[in-house]
Amino acid sequence: MAGRERRTETERSYELILPYPAGRGAVSDRRVEEIRRAYEKVFGRESVGRVDDRARADF
Repeated sequence: MAGRERRTETERSYELILPYPAGRGAVSDRRVEEIRRAYEKVFGRESVGRVDDRARADF
């Protein structure tokens, strides 16, 4: 990047947690991807991260 200024941009980040039953993974996956695409479009992002992890909660 000769002759170009390099700078790091910082911005506030958010975390959205979407729990869903493991048995509905295929349907939920499509819906989560729709949310990600909409967020990228509305907020002009190149990418939106996603992490899928199983969780267990006891009450």
